[in-house]
Amino acid sequence: MLLQKQLPSPGAEFVALAAIDQVLPPGEVLLLGEELDAPIRLAQEAYALDKRLSILLLTEASRYEKTRQALQFSPFIGPTVQCNSTAVGARLAPIIVDAMQRTAQRRSFAQLKSFALSAPQFEPQVVAKIRADFSTKVLEEAPIGAVLVSTTGTILSINQYAINLFGRPEAEVVGAALPDLFPAALSEEVQRFLREEHLREPKRIVALTDTAGTRYLEISVTPIDAQQALAYKLVMLNNITATMVAQQQTQADLTVVKRLNVDLDNFIYTASHDLKQPIANIEGLLLALQHELPAEVRQTDQVATMLTLMQGAVDRFKKTINDLTDVSRLQQANEQPAQSVDVAQVIREVEEDLAALLREAQGEIVVTVPPGTTIVAFSEKNLRSVVYNLLSNAIKYRAPDRALCIRVTYQPVAGQGQLCVQDNGLGLDERQRSRLFGLFQRLHTHVEGSGLGLYMVKKIVENAGGTIAVESALGEGSTFTVWLPG
Repeated sequence: MLLQKQLPSPGAEFVALAAIDQVLPPGEVLLLGEELDAPIRLAQEAYALDKRLSILLLTEASRYEKTRQALQFSPFIGPTVQCNSTAVGARLAPIIVDAMQRTAQRRSFAQLKSFALSAPQFEPQVVAKIRADFSTKVLEEAPIGAVLVSTTGTILSINQYAINLFGRPEAEVVGAALPDLFPAALSEEVQRFLREEHLREPKRIVALTDTAGTRYLEISVTPIDAQQALAYKLVMLNNITATMVAQQQTQADLTVVKRLNVDLDNFIYTASHDLKQPIANIEGLLLALQHELPAEVRQTDQVATMLTLMQGAVDRFKKTINDLTDVSRLQQANEQPAQSVDVAQVIREVEEDLAALLREAQGEIVVTVPPGTTIVAFSEKNLRSVVYNLLSNAIKYRAPDRALCIRVTYQPVAGQGQLCVQDNGLGLDERQRSRLFGLFQRLHTHVEGSGLGLYMVKKIVENAGGTIAVESALGEGSTFTVWLPG
């Protein structure tokens, strides 16, 4: 609803698609959200059905670079498919407007090219008629700058959109050389692009800087007469300033986020390192105090209780420092190379580690791993950490009024591995779910914990290019779903 309010067109209509069918409904933009299982595959299917439709993949900031790189190397993906980070926020609206315009431009251009190729050859006696048809039937309706030029770059016809881009009267523009309309610093570059470089590079973006600021124009060139080869060219000009500014701001935001993450890691490492010695000194003083106290004093109920509480506080402090150290090492741990991992074996080993806790809880773990689907490209150490945290949490936060049952499943889905851990424990309400993966978030205080486990799980999964989600109902239990890279 927020996006719909931000779009300037009052006639914008949003249609939700459950799947990509054999025929896409009429539309200007296809948005593929971050919650989809295989957005790149869906983009491939949509592009195969409509190569003129703009397709935008929306992804979290942490996955933006990896998704963008994956697009570059994915087959059957055309230039109509782009990736954008959800970090753009309200700036997403102009990006979508630009994508809508591009769809309209491609469809208008296809109509224009069809008209041009079916028209008679550009002989002198029909040039005037063709120019009139060109302007009146197509160019003036095109939502993009369109310029008809000769082989030397001389402007033969130009639509109003392009005239507005240069801010000059039509009489002054027609008959001039198109490169001469650009600033002197760009004129030669545009001339080379029109002459030969467009054959190797389909589009060129140039920046025009004046007193009003910087504008970005996207230039593309195509011959429009199949019979006379390059005798006439159609130059398309598109003002993509809003999109470029939004992308630049997004990149700047991502740079800031990365720097903040590095600063946070450095701070956590420094703080945990600097706190180790003071707490060690406190523990040493506590041991010295116990040694100096007479035995009859140490054994009194009041003193023994105080000493136990003090030692417990020191132990908890040391555990928190160790947890902080684990967080500071997390980034390096997630940079381990991926390998083939037997998922079933990892789950069995974690079950063995948790056997004592499971017996105490009088619970059971039911594992379903279909044959032949036990290998996933992931760091074994990190996968073990993910499984251990999810299973140990399920045991700790069990419901006191029913027998604990944990179901673990793994299966390949759409080129990814889907790991699910379902329990019948305490469950979470909506407010708790929104805080679940935060740093030092403890939602139940009746059991010990530092509030770091799920934060670390989420960071491990996302750093590897995966995602994690939770569905939960208070008093019924929770289901954690982890999508691992294939």
